[in-house]
Amino acid sequence: MLIMYESETRQKILNRMLDRVRENDGNLDMRPSSPIYNSVAPAAVEFSNLYAELSFLDMIAYGSTAPRHYLILLAKERGIEGLPA
Repeated sequence: MLIMYESETRQKILNRMLDRVRENDGNLDMRPSSPIYNSVAPAAVEFSNLYAELSFLDMIAYGSTAPRHYLILLAKERGIEGLPA
């Protein structure tokens, strides 16, 4: 099953992270350039990069969506050799 993570943008992740901080203590400053914002913003970027990698890994794991190079690797895992063109 192909799972798409395009909706997991840096901004959405950052907003969720800041909402979690706000749930614990609503009195903290979370404006851009505040210590809290500056602490979670880089993590949000890294998480969005991880979601992009997950999407790619999910795509290459299935024969119906994998590019040719990865199809060859998937076939080799199953003991199938391709014929030369």
